[in-house]
Amino acid sequence: MRPFIPILIALSTALIFMIDLHFPIGFAPWLPYFLLALPIARLYEPRTLLFATALWSVAIMGEPFLPPHSGEPLPLAVFNRTVGIATLWILTAFLYVDGQGRRARQASEANLQAIVEGALHRVVAMDRRGTVVEWNPQAEKIFGFSREEAVGKPLVELIIPNDHRAAHIEGLQRYLATGSER
Repeated sequence: MRPFIPILIALSTALIFMIDLHFPIGFAPWLPYFLLALPIARLYEPRTLLFATALWSVAIMGEPFLPPHSGEPLPLAVFNRTVGIATLWILTAFLYVDGQGRRARQASEANLQAIVEGALHRVVAMDRRGTVVEWNPQAEKIFGFSREEAVGKPLVELIIPNDHRAAHIEGLQRYLATGSER
């Protein structure tokens, strides 16, 4: 990730907040906050997202106690900011849960990949169409194709002898249709 992206997002958010402080236009400035929340949630750890939401909440709650914007009554300002903060926390909760799930999936995929790569036996996996989706170093040694050469190609073209290809394709179709090998 390029180091200027988080800085650009933070500066954009601060600029939106400052514009909202001086030139209020109702709920419209909240939309960019929410749009910026998505990349922020992807760039930072979930705890950082929660901390940033807490800081923004304090800043937003303090805003109604500044002089009212263009004659906006103080109770309306408090209501607008309260709704904005509640919405911000709801969005943060969804993004936090999504971030935790995404990180758990990435960790699980990395563990599985480490197991496959470190296996002492060949590991070859294919999808429902018969296309190779996994090919470990042992399979490279046994079959003579690199991972780059094998992944994405039909398995029958790589390791099934010509005289058995029709039977393999028929068996795969039967298995996919019935769940049975016979």
